Amino acid sequence: MSDITLTKADNGKTLTLKPGQTLILRLAENPTTGYRWSIPSLNTQVLQLTDDRFESSSSAAIGGGGQRVLTFQAQQPGQISLSLKSKREWEDQAAALESFSVMIQVA
Repeated sequence: MSDITLTKADNGKTLTLKPGQTLILRLAENPTTGYRWSIPSLNTQVLQLTDDRFESSSSAAIGGGGQRVLTFQAQQPGQISLSLKSKREWEDQAAALESFSVMIQVA
């Protein structure tokens, strides 16, 4: 089973994973602006978040951008919409700068 990597270009897509398969999501982010990618809700019985880290760009200056790298592992069969919002922590969901969503079927 190979890992599947998604980027902003995959927004709106549908994909199928096998139980135990790894999904890696890479989205541009600049946390120094206060905007960070967050997951409002996640059915962890179907998809489990196993790693959440920020990788700065090798050419970025201090305070520059990079990528939020989220790693998930497919758990048991089911279907979920994996939705993320780029927003400031203190603002509500409606104030999101960007959003990303994919439909995931674990079978």
